[in-house]
Amino acid sequence: LPAIISYIALVYIVHLEAMKLGLKGLKKPTTTLTVAQRLSNFLLGFLFMAVLSIIVYFGLGWVKVAFPDMTFGTVVALFLTAYLLLLRVAAKRPDLALDDPNSPLEVLPRAWDVAVTGFHFLLPIVVLIWCILIER
Repeated sequence: LPAIISYIALVYIVHLEAMKLGLKGLKKPTTTLTVAQRLSNFLLGFLFMAVLSIIVYFGLGWVKVAFPDMTFGTVVALFLTAYLLLLRVAAKRPDLALDDPNSPLEVLPRAWDVAVTGFHFLLPIVVLIWCILIER
């Protein structure tokens, strides 16, 4: 509960500072997604995180039971393999275009174009889930 209150206060303070400076939000990129497609994308993201948590819980829990002396090495090998695969996916995508920092930013980049290049940053979340659910 204290963390939730702190985050709400942080968002409120940032909002007040943006209002004082007269900052306006950026335009979203045009999209042709319907409300049903947006809802299904949200649900798919939620299901992906749920499945990822289940895989981490049962998969790494099984590794801990099956190879009690080799758990750390096995998990390191799994995470290193996943990291390298995600880096390969990110490397296949072109880099995002660098903008002139002095020119105004008109439109936000598309979320998928940014996300694909940074999926390897989700691995610390997997490690966190493992530490919380498996290692306790």
